[in-house]
Amino acid sequence: MTTLPRLRTAVAVVALIAGSLSAAVLTSSARVGAASGGGATIYVQTMDSCHQIKGSAEYALTGGGASAGAVTPSGSGTAPGSGCPVPTGGCSLGPCAVFNGVADGTYRIVTTKTPPPNASNPEGYAPCEGGSACRSQVADLTVSGGSVSATVTNVYPNNKVTALHFSGSSGDPIVFHDFGLAKPGSGGFAQCDGDSDADDHSTGSPSGSCGFSPESAEATACQPFPWSCTMGNSIAPPSARHLSLTLPAGVDAFAPFSVTVTALSGTAVDPTFKGTVNLSSASDKLAGVPAAYTFTAADAGAHTFTAVLRHTGSQGLAVTSKGKGSIGGATGTVTVAADAYSFVENLYHDILGRLGADTEVAYWVGQMPQGGRQAVATAFTTSPEVYGRDIDATYQQLVGQPAGSGRDYWVSQLSSGGHLESLIAALAATGTYYSGHGRGTDAGSVTALYHDILGRTPAPAELSAWLARGPLDRGAVASGFAFSHEHHLQVADAWYTRYLGRGADSGDQYWATLLDRGTNDEAGVAFFTGCDEYYAKAAAY
Repeated sequence: MTTLPRLRTAVAVVALIAGSLSAAVLTSSARVGAASGGGATIYVQTMDSCHQIKGSAEYALTGGGASAGAVTPSGSGTAPGSGCPVPTGGCSLGPCAVFNGVADGTYRIVTTKTPPPNASNPEGYAPCEGGSACRSQVADLTVSGGSVSATVTNVYPNNKVTALHFSGSSGDPIVFHDFGLAKPGSGGFAQCDGDSDADDHSTGSPSGSCGFSPESAEATACQPFPWSCTMGNSIAPPSARHLSLTLPAGVDAFAPFSVTVTALSGTAVDPTFKGTVNLSSASDKLAGVPAAYTFTAADAGAHTFTAVLRHTGSQGLAVTSKGKGSIGGATGTVTVAADAYSFVENLYHDILGRLGADTEVAYWVGQMPQGGRQAVATAFTTSPEVYGRDIDATYQQLVGQPAGSGRDYWVSQLSSGGHLESLIAALAATGTYYSGHGRGTDAGSVTALYHDILGRTPAPAELSAWLARGPLDRGAVASGFAFSHEHHLQVADAWYTRYLGRGADSGDQYWATLLDRGTNDEAGVAFFTGCDEYYAKAAAY
């Protein structure tokens, strides 16, 4: 149903004031996971040290006071790619385990059972891609808004650390790479250091990092067999590295405030972090956040930024790092109080159909002590900018052409106390409207007036009543529609929805009656946008 664009109905052009693209330092972290059942669905897959996908592995997820287990179905598959290990897998390529409904928070996933032995790997698998023995292999992940950012960290026998990064989606599952095992030197497979002890169980070519440093460490580092440092009797894996946000509990809209981003290793500040971070707000698209920033040694793991939030209510901020050396991100919320700045910005959006520049907003905030909210709202509703926009929209709606010279004339009429209804009636009475919307007939013209002004189709009896009057007096009929109580009631109802974000109450009849008696639209819009309810309403743009 198409209805006339009355005062304040233009769609706002929302300018995004966003932080710039992030890049980060130590590792790279994708953020795509799928939301399901009120939380994230996390997919996990096990591959060998190259590209074979293996089933029947088991995993445990812990964190946030919760724990869960998952099992990879039996089966196998092959991941495409060159080199070993292939860094990414896919659930369409081979079996995956699934954790469903994981709430926002930080978690750790470990392998609790590696894939079973087979002919090629008679001793099964060790959870590490770099050699027959390893110190640990764990996945640390952050879930935020259904999105997942996961890092799998491998600690090799010689303490070398590698990291791979995943989104936890079915197309990019969290992948654990497990090394195939056989007795030392069996089948001609190379040993790590040739002394046939723990780090020499191998079915491939161990990496240059397969030997324990010192050699004596292997006796206790990875027990029980098959040397799984994630099953309980092991050296503890390194603390998860992640970012944290320190935010004020509440701020005023448009008022700058401090945001501190801290890099943590576990719960301790990590002064070695030199990654690039990016701040953003998904809830406030007008937020002013700094550009991507790369930490320096002088930051010692913590840096304070300045941000501005323009939408009122509870607003979220997030910090992420991306690129080489990325670590887990963080989110937080700030309650933004309504103030004069947010009120004026809302007037720009809701009445003028655009966003005000900061200098424009500041000007009108400066005018409020003289006349208050009602006076400022009236200045907006009676501005030539509003009149011109509504005139242009009405011309396009009814006659499908620009206002041309008629624009200045009608701006003058409306500025002098004229009614938008008069413009509607004048255009609906033209031959252009009659031949276009009305298809050149009285019946078509009346039907078009119902559609364009009242937003509905006439009942057969209504149409017959108009046609029974004889040849159509187009001017009188169009004026009757434009100034009708039904039209005015629709206008009043729209104010409740547009400015207060709710349905109309019994006051709509009061306002429709005022419009019937000659009150201008501008007075109604100024009253609605100047009231306390409008002032306190959170922005929806």
